[in-house]
Amino acid sequence: AAAAAAKQLSLTLDDVRSKHAAELSALRSELNSRLGDVTAELVAARRTAAAHAQALADGEQQAGELKTQLAARVAAAEDERNEVVRLHAQLKAQAAVAEASSEAARGDIERLERQLHDEAQDHKVLLEGLVGKTAALLSAALPGSAGAAVQDAVHSQVRGVLSELYAGQVTDEEAAKRLAGIACAALQPATVQPCARRDAGRCPAGATAAEVVALVAAAAAGVGEADAAAAAVAAAPFNPSATSHVMFDAAKLNRLMGRVAELRAEQPVAPAVGSGAPRIDRAATAHASSGGGA
Repeated sequence: AAAAAAKQLSLTLDDVRSKHAAELSALRSELNSRLGDVTAELVAARRTAAAHAQALADGEQQAGELKTQLAARVAAAEDERNEVVRLHAQLKAQAAVAEASSEAARGDIERLERQLHDEAQDHKVLLEGLVGKTAALLSAALPGSAGAAVQDAVHSQVRGVLSELYAGQVTDEEAAKRLAGIACAALQPATVQPCARRDAGRCPAGATAAEVVALVAAAAAGVGEADAAAAAVAAAPFNPSATSHVMFDAAKLNRLMGRVAELRAEQPVAPAVGSGAPRIDRAATAHASSGGGA
């Protein structure tokens, strides 16, 4: 019985051992399988962690770069703001200077306008004086019998010619020719034609303006009236020395009168028949010149 029991126990132990061995083998297989899965999951987790770590590092690097860029942009914006502030201050200062300059320019313009107006008035008075005196010089040679209408016509024509001359509308030569024509037309009676040639009573070539006025006055109305005409011209309300206006050109007027003298010399005045007008001689010329210093 003991042997049978021992044998039975041995069989039972063998069965238990076989059963346990099978279970243990199954457990080992399952454990190995799970261990492989866990190992694979662990490897995958490590790879994922490494990827996450790389992504984190990249993110940190990008964050650092963005931070650096942001700092640079902030600094640039600050510099731009400072530059804008500086430019605004500079423009404000320039605007103040420009305003001051504009105010000064307006003052200068007003002053120049007043000065120009004053000079225009002075020039107008001066031109009137020049025109009036020249008209008086030429009309002083008219005979005493010349009517007021003739004298007014001479004055008007002379004023017109000189106004055109000083306005630059005619040349000196043209003005001289026209003035000489006015003088000749006024001095010659309508019934007497101009002399075709020079005679002993002609104006000397190259005579000055004063000599021409004196000669013509003496030929037309005698020495006494020439002196009176010269005195009247000298008393005209015009004094060139009292002004320094830029438009005053005495040399131009002298050249003009000299040219008139030359043209008058080429067109001598013929005395009217029976008029009794004296011929010009050197004595009358000298006397008239001494009294006609206009």
